[in-house]
Amino acid sequence: MTRHLLLQILAIVLAFSAAVICFNLLAKHLGGTPGPAWFAAGCSEDEGAGGADCAAVLASRYASIPFKRPTDDPQTVYIPVAFFGLVYYSALMVWLVGIGRTSYARRQIHLIPLALIAGGLASSLFFTYIMFTELNEWCPWCLATHGLNL
Repeated sequence: MTRHLLLQILAIVLAFSAAVICFNLLAKHLGGTPGPAWFAAGCSEDEGAGGADCAAVLASRYASIPFKRPTDDPQTVYIPVAFFGLVYYSALMVWLVGIGRTSYARRQIHLIPLALIAGGLASSLFFTYIMFTELNEWCPWCLATHGLNL
């Protein structure tokens, strides 16, 4: 196998892993389900500030777009951030599997995922900053998806 193919396979595996984590975060956000044992083990719900409490992070005002405010209309539609993560990582995975490495002449086509990745990295940095400055708890699986994005 060539080095490029190995890197492509690694990128596909990382994108798939992040998509699976986002799917479980979305399920936990929407239904409160603990998810599979491996997911629940990394997402404790310990009481107290400064803990690794996924449920508290997913219930925070920053877990949905638009960010929740006490003055919002009760009929406001909120989209979980985990949904955007699932769509983002799934799109990257489909791109890597379907397009992969293009020829030199068609290299400009990779500006599309490059722009998507730049936006994803900016989002990851923003939400990591929010988690450590605005929230009293942190979510290990959220941090894992941000790390996989990097």
